[in-house]
Amino acid sequence: MIKLVVVEDEALVRQGLVLAVDWAALDCVVVGEAANGEEGLEVILRAQPDFVLTDVRMPRLDGIGMIRQLRAEGCRAEFIILTAYSDFEYAHSAVRLGVADFLLKPFADRELNAAVGRVRDRLWVACRRRVDGARDGLRRRSGYDPGGVCVGENRCRGRACSDAA
Repeated sequence: MIKLVVVEDEALVRQGLVLAVDWAALDCVVVGEAANGEEGLEVILRAQPDFVLTDVRMPRLDGIGMIRQLRAEGCRAEFIILTAYSDFEYAHSAVRLGVADFLLKPFADRELNAAVGRVRDRLWVACRRRVDGARDGLRRRSGYDPGGVCVGENRCRGRACSDAA
């Protein structure tokens, strides 16, 4: 399962995202939630999710500032930004920070599912590349072939990457 954190200041929206979306069907599990960017920093650094759904405009620390600080801390999570504002500056900043997607509220379930699917696919491809590289290196050094099981730090959490690809 892919680990997810939801950062959203509107309590009803956050609860809807956490409880109403069938995350298991998307091969995801919610491992944390936060009501603002400051809380988001703490939760994300503690939970080490694979990806984060975050609002942009929030009290204390906005989503862009949160992502900027997380990137400075070495966070490699994928981000999907949810916002009610079609502000070009936010979108431009998000792109510079490597955000995976940008959804305008209100969005349809299919839009969220598609964005999460794209992030999931990117994570699995990255996992497969790491596994292939590790397996090739091990094979070259020792002649041993561990097969398709993930080794070391990975994003597919020990599943055979051939199952995830």
